[in-house]
Amino acid sequence: MKTYNTNQLKNNIKIILFNEPFEIIENEFVKPGKGLGFNRVKLKNLQTDKIIEKTFKSNEIIKAADIKEITLQLLYSNNESFYLMDNENYEQYNINKNIIEKNKIQWLIEQEFYNIILWDNKPINIIIPKFINTKIVHTDPSIKGESLTGTKYATIINGTKIKVPLFIQNDQIIKIDTRSGLYVSKI
Repeated sequence: MKTYNTNQLKNNIKIILFNEPFEIIENEFVKPGKGLGFNRVKLKNLQTDKIIEKTFKSNEIIKAADIKEITLQLLYSNNESFYLMDNENYEQYNINKNIIEKNKIQWLIEQEFYNIILWDNKPINIIIPKFINTKIVHTDPSIKGESLTGTKYATIINGTKIKVPLFIQNDQIIKIDTRSGLYVSKI
């Protein structure tokens, strides 16, 4: 298994810590006036997306994580899992819904492509794009003079409800910011 010495640490390196995969997002070498230097590191857990800080002593050995990111097509889902396929070699993967954050699940749309993080060839997380284009399947018609709020609810193709401007109609394609869940524009 590959390892890193603390003097090899830099951004975007994937390591194993507490038996979980992490990515280094910030690394600072500190050399105090007296004693050995150390690395102050900010890490992102690749399974939960949580950020932690850790200090490593000089010459500490750290295990490398076998992490790969691939693009897969979401085929379908059931109550427990999402089923995805690699369109190059037709290999299929399934991801348990329990390991994906709820705010990510609401933006997953069947037949779309997503980047998946694999750890030891097992899917551990899914990367949702910052923006998605999707179809409105249901929204109430606008009523003339109803401009107090300027918005109404609409249901997108996967069943998620969002607020949209009054002029949006059924079967239109819209752009959504997945970080905030807000309507961006009509396509």
